[in-house]
Amino acid sequence: MKNKSDTNLLRHYCNLNKGSFLDVGRVHNEHFRDISESVFRKYVSRLSKEGMIQPVSKGLFYIGRQLPEDLDSRILTFFNAKNIHFGESLLFELGIIETKPEYECLRCFYGNKNRHVRGFYFWPIRFTSGLAPKYLFELFDLIDQFEKIPEESMAKYLEEVGIRLSKLNEFDLNHMDVEYKRGVYSKLDNMLKSLHKSTEVMQWYERRKRISH
Repeated sequence: MKNKSDTNLLRHYCNLNKGSFLDVGRVHNEHFRDISESVFRKYVSRLSKEGMIQPVSKGLFYIGRQLPEDLDSRILTFFNAKNIHFGESLLFELGIIETKPEYECLRCFYGNKNRHVRGFYFWPIRFTSGLAPKYLFELFDLIDQFEKIPEESMAKYLEEVGIRLSKLNEFDLNHMDVEYKRGVYSKLDNMLKSLHKSTEVMQWYERRKRISH
């Protein structure tokens, strides 16, 4: 009767978390590690067929008999999403590109891997970057997006980069972890030099890389 007992434990977990979400991989790792992942997914499928949970996206279920009208708002809360856009979402938000991207790309404080969920694409913020200000995330991402900037939007792009460059300081930088390829930090270093500003960006980069390894 072990299977029935395990299914009841999962059912009990869902009863305790009605109105929230069942993240299959995370719940398995945190609460049901003594059960194989394949068997655990069968239990999840069983509860889904019973109507106790509703599929939202791959590996994610809403705990309830039907999806709520404010589902997207609940998803943002569950993923602890911040008002920090990246990629084409950031470019669209700043008016650098005119076409709205398929997904709203947001940084979040949940999980450790990027995920598509309905109309969202979440990129987790590393714990070591948790205190970094919004403008710093945006600055690095704008530099990373340079190759995608239309020629007619370059002036607006450079304006937005300049706004964030003017705020850059060593204190904020030390609250950020390395989240992009080396070339992004090298470009930032060159931008600061072109403005005749002293910079230790590459020294910071090398120091952070050593710490993370």
